[in-house]
Amino acid sequence: MPVTQRIYGALRSGIRDGRLPSGSRLDEGNLGRMLSAPRDAVRAALQRLRDDHLVERAPRRGTVVMRGPSRVDVGQLFHVRNLDSTTVVLEITTCPTPPGLFDAGPLATEAVVVERLLGHGDSLCFEITFSRVIDSGLHARLSAMYSQDRQRWQASQPLGEYFTEAYGAALGNVAITAEVVESDRQLATLIHIDAGKPVFRFERRLSDSAGTLVEVSHAYFPASANFLEFTEVAHRIS
Repeated sequence: MPVTQRIYGALRSGIRDGRLPSGSRLDEGNLGRMLSAPRDAVRAALQRLRDDHLVERAPRRGTVVMRGPSRVDVGQLFHVRNLDSTTVVLEITTCPTPPGLFDAGPLATEAVVVERLLGHGDSLCFEITFSRVIDSGLHARLSAMYSQDRQRWQASQPLGEYFTEAYGAALGNVAITAEVVESDRQLATLIHIDAGKPVFRFERRLSDSAGTLVEVSHAYFPASANFLEFTEVAHRIS
């Protein structure tokens, strides 16, 4: 993968995931040292992020992350009904693991990132999934699993079967949390709502039977989406 694309993917994932919050300063020199990349590649990646309206030049500060989703105080959890939905895979790529994404377990230097749009009726959901690179074949397996000819089958595939097929291990734990955030410009464009409108941010963390966190996904739904159900407790599958 070209160096610029790798840097761009890592920073974009960090911004969308919220691990590079609004106002974070992105210094070319520091990023180059952290990602072991030449400065011109970092500069090109930052320009692509500016073109995406994810970062901007700020007086006396350089490049900073633009205003993104901010937390609204809602202490509810929810789960999503099983849907016969239309799915469009936007991108599957491998990039450096965003800092702090996989807190425990074996060191994860890279993650496979899958970005999807999920449609149901007039509503759209944007989903971004980070998978710990456990072997060299993970990218190819996920690419095959997310191919268009398997979308309808995967929509109804039991989570345990999906996990075993993707990671070659038994599913141990599923942790689900949610909050309401404000949409930024790019997210709003993707799911066809006005920027600043509230959206549900749904996080799912999948661990194997040994307790290693293997997959983290974030899904963003319009707050008015009719396919959400609220519940007072998070899912736990063991």
